[in-house]
Amino acid sequence: MEQITESRARLAGAHLEEHRRMERDLHDGAQQRLLAIALQLRSARVNGGDTVLRAEVDQAITDLALTVQELRDLASGLQPAALAGGGLRAATDELASRIPVRMKLDVVDRRFPASVESAAWFVIAEAVSNVVKHACVDEVAIRVSAGPSEVHVAVLDAGVGGVDPQGRGLQGLADRIAALGGALSAGDQPGGGTRVEAVLPCA
Repeated sequence: MEQITESRARLAGAHLEEHRRMERDLHDGAQQRLLAIALQLRSARVNGGDTVLRAEVDQAITDLALTVQELRDLASGLQPAALAGGGLRAATDELASRIPVRMKLDVVDRRFPASVESAAWFVIAEAVSNVVKHACVDEVAIRVSAGPSEVHVAVLDAGVGGVDPQGRGLQGLADRIAALGGALSAGDQPGGGTRVEAVLPCA
């Protein structure tokens, strides 16, 4: 009887943890992007002339396409199928095929624990989304490397800079990374542009 009780407790704990993970994934990804699109369109309606409105609507269409794809990914397992099947290398290759900027990829072809891959993926997805929306560049660099006990993730662009590390999207990611014993940093690069970097333990 005691074993059954313990088993039920483990199942309940696993269910609660999965529910919390779903909430984090939705909050850090699609929800933040939809809120940003709403603010973007509201600003365009108030401040923009015809040319500005057209540009903002075009950008909103691009952002919505990314969000729809992300929601499909979430519905199929809370992360891209490519990530579950092939790891970060496959997932970033797939991402590069559907965003409107070039991605310069240097991603190690190695599998990591699912929690590490998921956290690294959300860092990449959030940072790339910010590049598409704000950086005014046509290329972004993604680097993922691994040592014996750590995974290093970096997203770099040469855009306008001005990243806010305390923004809700990045702060949510920082909390996610910290929960795994890692660290997230974001800021302007000395020569211009933005860097978002994460270090995750993988041993």
